[in-house]
Order: sequence, then C-alpha cells, then structure tokens
Amino acid sequence: MQSPKEAKGRWQRFKDTLATVSVEPVMLLDGLAFSNMVVLVENLQMDKICLNTLGESEDVCNNLNDHTDVKKAMSKEAAVFQMYNGVIISLLPLFFILFMGAWSDKYGRKVPLVASMIGHLFYSGGYLFNSVIMKWPVEWLLLVALFESLGGGAVSFLTAANSYISDVTSEDTRTSRIGLANSIWFLGGPMGTLMGKFIFDAGGYKGVFGTSVVMHIVAIVYIIFYLPESHGPFSNKERMKKIIPSKPSLRIRESIAWIYGIDKKKNKGSTRNKTSGEIHREDITLRMMVSDFFNPRRLMESVKSTFRPREGHIRMYVLLLIFSNVLRRLGR
Repeated sequence: MQSPKEAKGRWQRFKDTLATVSVEPVMLLDGLAFSNMVVLVENLQMDKICLNTLGESEDVCNNLNDHTDVKKAMSKEAAVFQMYNGVIISLLPLFFILFMGAWSDKYGRKVPLVASMIGHLFYSGGYLFNSVIMKWPVEWLLLVALFESLGGGAVSFLTAANSYISDVTSEDTRTSRIGLANSIWFLGGPMGTLMGKFIFDAGGYKGVFGTSVVMHIVAIVYIIFYLPESHGPFSNKERMKKIIPSKPSLRIRESIAWIYGIDKKKNKGSTRNKTSGEIHREDITLRMMVSDFFNPRRLMESVKSTFRPREGHIRMYVLLLIFSNVLRRLGR
C-alpha cells in the first residue's frame, strides 16, 4: 500500500502535467468537428445540386444508378461547384495568413485562434442551416465557404496553434509538444469520420452538422475563457509563469533568428530594443490593431522572409515545402 506522501507526490505530478495542457484540447475538438462532417459535406452538395439545380425528385436523387443521364449531369454541375468552392477555401486563407502571421507575432495568438474557430463555426453552422432548409440553392454553400475562409481556415488555425505551443514550451520539449499536438489534431480524422457515420445513422445531416457546431462552440469558449494569452502585450504573465518561465515578449530566439536570417546586431539600435522589448498594452488601440493588420508592409515582410538567404540550405527546404503544398492542392 502506498504511503500518503507517495500518493500526494503522484497527484502533484498529475496536476503539473495537466497544467501544461494548453491548446491541445482545441486541436482535438477541431479535428473531430471537421472530420465528423467532411464526408457529409459533399453528400449535401450533391443532394442540393440534384434536387434544386437539376430539379429532380427525391426518388430520382436517391436512385441515381437507375438514372445514368441524371447522374452524369449532376457530376458536371458538381465539378463546377467544387472548383469555385475550392478556390474560395484555398486562396482567401492564403492572403489572410500572409498578414496574420506577422500580426500575431506582435499582438498575440488568441485573436487568430478565435478568428479561425469562428470561421469554422460559420462553416458547420452554415451547413446545418442548409440541411434544415433543403430548398435553398447550392450556391448558398459558396457563401458558407467564404465566411469560413475569412477566418483563415485550417492553415491559420494550425499556424496559430503551433505558434502558441512554441510560446509555452522550452527548447527541450518544444519539438515533442508540437508533434504531439499535431498528432492529436490528425487523430481527430479517423475518430471523427467514424463518429460521423454513427451520428448520421441516428440523426441525419442535422445530427452531424449540429454536433460539429457544438464542438466548435466549446472550443471557442475554451480559448476565450480558459486559454491564457501566450505572447505580446496582452499575455497573461502570471498564468504563463505556471507553465513556463516568463520571457520578454517579442524576444528573438536564437533558433528563429537563424532560420529567418535575422541580424540581431542590426536590431540593437532600435527603439524597442533600447527599452523593455515590449509594446505596452496601454499604448495599443483597436484602431491601431486593425490598421496594422491591413498594413501592406506585412505582405512584403512575409515575401522577403520566404526568399531570404539562410544558413544550411534552409531557404531551399522552405520553398520545397511550399511547392509540395501547391502540388497537393492541385491534386485535390
């Protein structure tokens, strides 16, 4: 039988481990919510094309193998719709992330996390409403995709989540924590797909999309009320001390300086480095944050950062990753 001291030690270790949990629950919820509805998204699109665009009856749409001409016409309409849908979902987040990355380095991670999650909520909520009102044309789903893209999509969410984990981890644990968190997000894929199958059998489209809506709402509440800001002038330094020793906001880490090719000697003369290294909260206004987000300089900084020469052929790896993602998108 274990002594009270041993039991207390184990409980304390459990609490310490639990205290290090940060954005991982949000990543699991997002992975589950997305995969829960991903298969049914295309099914709803096809149903609306058949019922509304082609004007066929429900009996015909449910027995397409017996109506090959309708099936062929529906496939053509679906290809055109999915092309527009893919452009909206892929291109708009690209421009969003070019501005948001540098912005979050200055003001923090919670805003892009909440923005991307609200976009996901609009996506699942939009499909829920469209499944309730089947007479709405399929083009309404393009508007749903637009709202989702305005939040930055999955690219913005994963970028902000990985940046958050980087903020709250030490150099020793950062790689393993980022790998674990991304594994949790991808784990939501098979789990969510399996879960969606059972939910659809029990509650149809409404059950599936409604479940994703609930998970996105829970994730937003978690981010706003539980997750402390990890970076920038709005960071919760008292809570962050319990997770990792505090560090100056906007500090240029040695690893980041090496990867991005930043010359720290040039930055020593700047006004920000002469002071505390931080932007003070009282000096920031909402107007400043909004105007800073839409500053064209952010785009130029991102482009320059991408093509900046780096040691160890890092630039080649970055460009190869970008090219690989472009090929993956084209293949889809």
